[in-house]
Amino acid sequence: SKLRNKVEHEVQSSSKYVIVNISSVSECNADGVRELIQLAIDLRDHGGMLILTHAEDQFTRLFNKADITFIPTDTEAIDFIFMDQLEKQFLNDNPE
Repeated sequence: SKLRNKVEHEVQSSSKYVIVNISSVSECNADGVRELIQLAIDLRDHGGMLILTHAEDQFTRLFNKADITFIPTDTEAIDFIFMDQLEKQFLNDNPE
């Protein structure tokens, strides 16, 4: 799929976080669900995260056990990423 190709390109170019605005998506079939879950796993395995924004409740229920982060808006997703990076940096700088 186009989404998978774009995400794989980002992962190979060292991007760890991918934000996907799904506001224009009205439905998602089983193949789409599997694809998004696999993308989330691939990103997590590379130290990253898949973030979906503008998701309807039906999508959050579909992925409730998947390792996918839902953030209401794109701007909040960017803020979330900065905070996640700061937290990881702080934890690496201050081992217990």
